[in-house]
Amino acid sequence: MLALRLPRNNSNPKARALGEALATRNGNDAAAITQEFLSMIRQDFTYTLEPPPLMMDRPIDDFLFQTKSGYCEHFSSAYVFIMRSAGIPARVVTGYLGGVYNSSGDYLLVRNSDAHAWAEYWAPEEGWVRVDPTGAVAPERINQGTVDGALPEAIRWYEQGWLGDLGMRMDWVSSRWRQLVIEFDANRQRRLLEPLGLGDLGTSGLTLALAVLGAAGLALGVWWSMRHRNSRRPDHLGRAWVRFRHRLGRNGLTIEDHLGPEHLRLRAKAKWPERAVELEPLFAGYIAHRYGHGEPATLPALINALKRYR
Repeated sequence: MLALRLPRNNSNPKARALGEALATRNGNDAAAITQEFLSMIRQDFTYTLEPPPLMMDRPIDDFLFQTKSGYCEHFSSAYVFIMRSAGIPARVVTGYLGGVYNSSGDYLLVRNSDAHAWAEYWAPEEGWVRVDPTGAVAPERINQGTVDGALPEAIRWYEQGWLGDLGMRMDWVSSRWRQLVIEFDANRQRRLLEPLGLGDLGTSGLTLALAVLGAAGLALGVWWSMRHRNSRRPDHLGRAWVRFRHRLGRNGLTIEDHLGPEHLRLRAKAKWPERAVELEPLFAGYIAHRYGHGEPATLPALINALKRYR
């Protein structure tokens, strides 16, 4: 099975021995092996985007027993190596985690810096089970969905203030131009110009006309987006809710990004039954105002309560 393969040479002997020892101690229970591995890296390992170099012939051993610092690819590949050494099928999964909301275009901007790697192991009764070892070392990377949430020094990747706002607006203009013009073939571009009486232009004339219209459209888009810069009302309730969620997470409540307020309410009630009386109005109020028809007069008090809850 491909998900059990390890390098043919006897590389990373310490990691192989660790995987075999975990399997022996936990009776080949994949969930128990996973928990012990996560507990190990949670205690001694650090998350960094600038890890020290690893030995080419034994990178897993070097990472687990020497440097003990790295980013998501290091943690996920080490975990998979350990699981396979323990006889548990496992694989690395790559994709993206997080993104930045572009309010100008109402879409999520996902960049290369949002790339992420996690892992899965095979359980006969459940199929592939997702495990993100990075979350054991840098939970902010997972809960907040951004690299800068886990590493303040990574903030240099993200433009802030008016410059970042301008960049978002330019990205929206560029996106619209790409969709409406660049990705059109020649025939569709001609049809675009037909209402202006320019459909019979030659290749050079068509290119010039599109360039002029594109420049005009770009200028118009920038002007329109800047004109409406302050027209949107800030979502005070949304910001208060995010702060409330983070506070619950910092106090030990497990919160995944996809978890809705109702499921979060049930999880909080199960963890802190003695605080259900004070938590229920906060959850009920947020659900009513966000998804129902909450009384406008009660909104300021709800926002203040969410912000100040301890």
